[in-house]
Amino acid sequence: MSKKIIESVLFVKEMGVQKMALISGGALLNVVGFLREHDIGVIMPPIHSMPSRVDEDVYGPYKLPAQLFEAGITISLSHRGMTAHGRTLPFFAGKAAAYGLDEEEALKIITSNNTAKLLGIDDRLGTLMTGKDATLFVTEGDALDFRTNILSHAFISGK
Repeated sequence: MSKKIIESVLFVKEMGVQKMALISGGALLNVVGFLREHDIGVIMPPIHSMPSRVDEDVYGPYKLPAQLFEAGITISLSHRGMTAHGRTLPFFAGKAAAYGLDEEEALKIITSNNTAKLLGIDDRLGTLMTGKDATLFVTEGDALDFRTNILSHAFISGK
């Protein structure tokens, strides 16, 4: 898998693509140096999943965000399926924090410096600044904790 990742990135760069992000999981641990060297970020699949092979650590998907972050890779989290499943992203980030990722960084992998940056839309989304679309939520309790997160307000594009 590592060879396929490297070959794919080199091919895309050869085609003239300047900015890219990979959508991948655990196989990336074998190529972190290559990703860092080429400034490639990662949009991770849902971490609430089982490993793809029987010999992999069952907690590996939860640990992966911290491992990639510590290796200097810009990461973001994603979900599968309907847009409504986006509500689970804070809980994915909370799980990553429980398995080694700093809580501030856990917030960033679903908000400011990561997702919008990787998608190339950080000039208008991702942080609360004048001139950007204000999309945010207010919660009672810890936004990353499934048990205490009680959503009280949500604003999408300032509405």
